[in-house]
Amino acid sequence: SSATISLTVAVIPNQSAVARGFLSERQLEEIHRELKRRLAESGAFLDGIYYCPHHPTEGHAPYRISCECRKPNTGLATRAAAELDLELGRSYVVGDQWTDMELAFRIGAKGFLIGGRREKGGGQKGEACVVVDILEAAQRSIADVHNRR
Repeated sequence: SSATISLTVAVIPNQSAVARGFLSERQLEEIHRELKRRLAESGAFLDGIYYCPHHPTEGHAPYRISCECRKPNTGLATRAAAELDLELGRSYVVGDQWTDMELAFRIGAKGFLIGGRREKGGGQKGEACVVVDILEAAQRSIADVHNRR
């Protein structure tokens, strides 16, 4: 029989649509509530959503700034780790951009690049494991957790 694994799941998106005026933070939070509701209907849960509303060069004040929270900077991952009691070096970053993988490298986590090419992007300090989709990333994460025991 397979043992049950409980994983903490945090979503850490760059949401520059706020900086660019396409969406208010209130509208973004409504989208996040709906996302959580739909996931819960399927028995999946998010422990936290930590988003960056900024953009360094586009949009309007107060959102047009260089910040520590915009990936690949580590501000939101550090905050999530503190609030959710996570050990970043034993964590996984799943994403479809090289900025997600750069975040993984900076915090010492394992990176899963969805649908990416197998070669490294510019300025990478490590390799990402390329996966077809989020399901494969989840399966590989769970297998890795089992292997660490």
